[in-house]
Amino acid sequence: MWAVAALGLALVLQVAVQQHQPTDLNTLAAVAAFGKSDPTTVLAGKSAVITGTTSGIGEAIAVSLLSLGATVYGVARSETKLKAFAIAHSNLSGSFKPVVGELSDFDSVTRAINDIIADVGEGGSLDYLVNNAGFHHGGPFQLMKLDTTTKSGFDSCFVVNYMSHVLITERLLPLLEKGSDPRVVQVSSSYHWQSNAAMLKVGAAGIPFAADGSARDFTQRRLAYGNTKLAQILHARALTKAKAGTNVKFVSICPAWVGTSIAPEGLMRAGLKAFAFTPEQGIYSAMSALFRPEIRSGDFVANSNLIASLPILKRILTSQFASVTATEVRTSLTDAFAMVLMAYQKHDFGYYVQESSPESYDEAVGDELHAWTLSALKPWL
Repeated sequence: MWAVAALGLALVLQVAVQQHQPTDLNTLAAVAAFGKSDPTTVLAGKSAVITGTTSGIGEAIAVSLLSLGATVYGVARSETKLKAFAIAHSNLSGSFKPVVGELSDFDSVTRAINDIIADVGEGGSLDYLVNNAGFHHGGPFQLMKLDTTTKSGFDSCFVVNYMSHVLITERLLPLLEKGSDPRVVQVSSSYHWQSNAAMLKVGAAGIPFAADGSARDFTQRRLAYGNTKLAQILHARALTKAKAGTNVKFVSICPAWVGTSIAPEGLMRAGLKAFAFTPEQGIYSAMSALFRPEIRSGDFVANSNLIASLPILKRILTSQFASVTATEVRTSLTDAFAMVLMAYQKHDFGYYVQESSPESYDEAVGDELHAWTLSALKPWL
């Protein structure tokens, strides 16, 4: 029902607003000046690690960096898809290095990290890390059917979208600190507004409810994606605070709606194809976060500025609806907000450093979550 209503609203708004089609702004000429006349060598000598490289946003970022001459370590779970990616883009000037890593399995992630560290070699460095891989548990009729428990006991969405990225970031930080203007980019989402952070707080059982893979709670599953996307922003800001003396910048981004396979097959995926950005357009916020010199650690970068354009939405989302008792109301409001964004995003496509949700600035929640995550990951760190 929500999907039908949302797409109907998107269609009406799509017709109502003036359309400004996004242009291809993902070359370095649009986001930074590296002083090189040959675009295929702009990033020569630079190296990046990107998770979820074989499709969607991750693939588009990897292709852009490879076309500019970078070395890209592409992390994905399918060796077959990694090989296909390497063949398909072998004509690009950069060097692609496939790394097999299943982000739902900390042991597999650790092997992937060790492979990267070994390839970089002693005295080597990394310049960019893009924590992109992610998924959600599916639509309302799927939420209670799936076993979401990983072998570590944690919720699979929480592990893939958040915990494994914390593990990768912590292990690769020493190499990033040797880089030139290094950046860690968290691919978050407008759906981080859906979470009021209550499930990210460490409870009486010593674990955030969002991380509990044994829970069979409809609301926890429905909010799983939003919780992890908020957790990503909190992680970036916790590191900004904890690593204040480092040269690494930790930046979160929102690509807005992008036509990828993350949406379930059917009406929503068809709607994305009709209204959303292509992956090549959607990565503009990520490219800006990677290369714009004015970016500061802790920033939140977006492709669309709907929150500033329609401040009433922000006031609604951050008012009494943020309380724990109104979770369902806030969830529905965020769904509506996201659908308006789908219709509106091409109207003001651009580069915006903007506010994220109030909860994403809560240092107490962020510090507690960061400390718990490091403790939970201790066997792999």
